[in-house]
Amino acid sequence: MKMRTSLLALLALFTASTQASTNISTTKVSDGTVAVCKKGYDVHKRSNLNGVYRAKAHKINITEDGMAEIDLILIFQRCASNDGKVGFISHSPLKKVETQVYGLDKKFNDIEVNTESAVIKAYKDGVYKLLQENNLKDKSVQAQRLTVPVESLISDMDKKELELGNKAQGSFDIMIQKQVRLENLSKNYSMRTTSNLGAFRIRFDIERNGETLEATLK
Repeated sequence: MKMRTSLLALLALFTASTQASTNISTTKVSDGTVAVCKKGYDVHKRSNLNGVYRAKAHKINITEDGMAEIDLILIFQRCASNDGKVGFISHSPLKKVETQVYGLDKKFNDIEVNTESAVIKAYKDGVYKLLQENNLKDKSVQAQRLTVPVESLISDMDKKELELGNKAQGSFDIMIQKQVRLENLSKNYSMRTTSNLGAFRIRFDIERNGETLEATLK
């Protein structure tokens, strides 16, 4: 019960933050752009086929051994039409999807999307060095903790700033990667593919306080 209460509290905080910041409220799709789900044709767009997600960095902490612990809230959705109303609905990243996609034959094809695995990846922005990879849960709203060395999140220049007693900046990117099996029920064939949902960049300030390091999300 305590864990559920904590998650609900974080979700309430996430919702309040998304209402105040357009950067946080953006929803990412497989080609990295901002997702759109307003018209009927959006439901059948290939870019919405493997789902979308939102992300919020909730908390960052630096441990005594120099590890950065970053707590994230992830919200997974898909574009759907319900009683003529089009919009995003909650949807687990591991749950099967049955939809239709407009094919090259100019006809709607019945498609079944089965996600075999899904992970969140953290990597250094601009370098694409993998820092950590966590398996996603079968939940539309979930908390994830990333634990990575602080030194891998800041540049050499910012390390020098810390040595001089000044404030420095750090950042990294997160993305969602799914291994999916697409079943075209209309054409009776299937294929396996990798779907990368667009990245979010997490930024923070870091400074030394005596013998310890302290970080604040930006």
